[in-house]
Amino acid sequence: MTRTLTQTSHVDYGEVARLAFAAWQKDGALPGRELLYWAEAENQLLATHQWLRAVTSPPTPPGPATGAPPHPVPPSLQTT
Repeated sequence: MTRTLTQTSHVDYGEVARLAFAAWQKDGALPGRELLYWAEAENQLLATHQWLRAVTSPPTPPGPATGAPPHPVPPSLQTT
C-alpha cells in the first residue's frame, strides 16, 4: 500500500516496515518503541525521495520568467 504524503511524495508501507524492523532488530528488538522506529524509517524514506527528486529534476532556467539573463550583459559583449 502507498500513502500520499505530498503531491509528489509517496512512501511504500512495506519499505517503511522493512527499514523499521531492521533498525529495531539492530537495537536489540526491545518492545515499546515501535512508533519511533516507524517514524524514523518513514522520515528516512521521505528524505531519500526528496533528495532523489532534487538531483534528478531538470535545472531551473536562469533569470526571471521573461527570459532575461540573470545578470546584465556587459556592453562589450552586447550585440546590436
